[in-house]
Amino acid sequence: MNMKTTWTISTIFTLICALPSAAQAAEMLAQGGYAERPLSLDKGTLRIDMAPPDFGYMDFGEINDGRGALRMNGNADRGVGVYSGVGAAIGIVKDLEAGALLFPIPIHPNFDFGNMEAYVRYQITHGTFQLGAQATVQIPTGGRFGVGLGMPMRIAASDLVRIDTGFEFEFMANPGQVHLDVPLAVAFDINDVFFIGPRTGLRFPVMRELQMPLGLFLGGTIADAVDLTGSFTFWDFINTYSDRTVDLRPWEIMFGVTVFVDVF
Repeated sequence: MNMKTTWTISTIFTLICALPSAAQAAEMLAQGGYAERPLSLDKGTLRIDMAPPDFGYMDFGEINDGRGALRMNGNADRGVGVYSGVGAAIGIVKDLEAGALLFPIPIHPNFDFGNMEAYVRYQITHGTFQLGAQATVQIPTGGRFGVGLGMPMRIAASDLVRIDTGFEFEFMANPGQVHLDVPLAVAFDINDVFFIGPRTGLRFPVMRELQMPLGLFLGGTIADAVDLTGSFTFWDFINTYSDRTVDLRPWEIMFGVTVFVDVF
């Protein structure tokens, strides 16, 4: 393991340890359980993303993906890769949220720097059916340029169940491509602390192929301020572009931390 890799892992570990104590020193938001959270951040709330903000719209496809303290993915052909992605978001005014993926860092097999992202989200409706509009730009710091335009949706089915879905068109350069993502994640609050749920969805790469992942996520909330989460996903569970229609070879495990802090 080279010095850059060691420094990166040490830095990430330090952030994980330091952020909860920083969060406890500030006034935290108490929004009930995981299922009761709104589609956009409250005004003045800073969210530090070392995990996906949700396991639907913000953890699916090429854009709005990659957040996690530690992500490990495996493939029969390429072996195991290790990646870390750190971002942040803030509620600017009521219903308006902006965020970014700031440190997308492949660690193994090659230490590198990935594509940064920035997004803005506006929440249009509230209540049981929450609808938003979101624009994202992928900055080619490690690959290609892209723009995502879509509408995230959250259905508050009850105080204990929430559904994250929506749709997003991804417009990619070099080569020019258009993808369509329709994610789906269903979260069940076991109590005010723990939550669990399945995830799937439909992805249409270059608008002519089909990909349907299948996975599970779970997590727990500490003092209404820190989420500890994990997920396991078969990304090509059903697909039309590999040699197997049902393919369990590409997999991913994610371990993450999300911290909420009131800043103004």
